[in-house]
Amino acid sequence: MGYLDKQSMDKLSRWLHPSYLSLKLFFRNWGMFLWAELFNLTLMFSAVYLLQRVLLFHKLRLWLYWLGVVVVRKFVAGGFCTSDERLNGYTIIITGADSGIGKEVAKELTLRGAHLVLASRDTEKAEATKKELMAIKGSVEVRHCDLSSLESVRAFAQGIIEHKYHVHMLINIAGEMMCPYSETADGLERQMAVNHLGHFLLTNLLLPWLTHDRPARVINVSASAHIGGEIPFGDFNYKSQEYSAWKAYCNSKLATVLFTRKLAQKLKGWR
Repeated sequence: MGYLDKQSMDKLSRWLHPSYLSLKLFFRNWGMFLWAELFNLTLMFSAVYLLQRVLLFHKLRLWLYWLGVVVVRKFVAGGFCTSDERLNGYTIIITGADSGIGKEVAKELTLRGAHLVLASRDTEKAEATKKELMAIKGSVEVRHCDLSSLESVRAFAQGIIEHKYHVHMLINIAGEMMCPYSETADGLERQMAVNHLGHFLLTNLLLPWLTHDRPARVINVSASAHIGGEIPFGDFNYKSQEYSAWKAYCNSKLATVLFTRKLAQKLKGWR
């Protein structure tokens, strides 16, 4: 088998890997999915019905289109958390909690009673999020942390250490996606720096401060885009290859997955 054939087979095997297809998530919690997604599915059904009427798709019955909508939406939506465990007394650090996925995670953890430390580059935005969380009787503080700056990451970690926090959970969510090429103050390609290297440094600095009086946890948020990644060893700043914002994003997410797997091996038995 030639090199190109082998590369094609490797890529095909990655696309077909169960971790990408999320087969376990697909078959779990259908009842919760249908209830939680009722509004979204109604909109999608309406759109499909209108498309069928306008575009005259009469070769397939309407219910087949709707079944396709449900299946695709379930596949994309993933799974549901069914745990009702309380987190009173837990200190949880979250990056990227001032918007998007991170903000929703912060709301859920606040409702469960945790004390949250929002690590954010935009402290003004984070303070607005803090007010929302405090309105649901959350315990929240904001600390500055710019993941594109290794100096800022070190300063944030030092602040946590000096406060003598026992951290029960570190959730690395913050990230950037498909931004034009730029380099950080440390001379690093921005997407790899923010999505992976900043979190890599932060996690390693705080590892000794993850509490051992109860099981602690590190959560790194990646994306299925990692399947198209390939770590650019020797050329992290894309000086000898054309820069693709999408490819750089995929590479950064693959780096996160590889780091997480190695971290899990390293911390086995550490609680």
